[in-house]
Amino acid sequence: MKTLTRQQRIVAYQEVCRLAEANALILKGYGGVLTLVHPDTQEQEGVMDQCLRMADASEKPKAEAG
Repeated sequence: MKTLTRQQRIVAYQEVCRLAEANALILKGYGGVLTLVHPDTQEQEGVMDQCLRMADASEKPKAEAG
């Protein structure tokens, strides 16, 4: 088994998150834990809108104070 450094694992996790977010695969996420759902399963389980909302919400800039 290949030994990965902590930094390599962090970079890999960030890339997985970026891809999942860009493709509306995230159902929910909290504290570094994501629930990813295959598009077919999203349709079957009726969670596609929630995944699309999660992707849309992540693209909106946070309101600036002031």
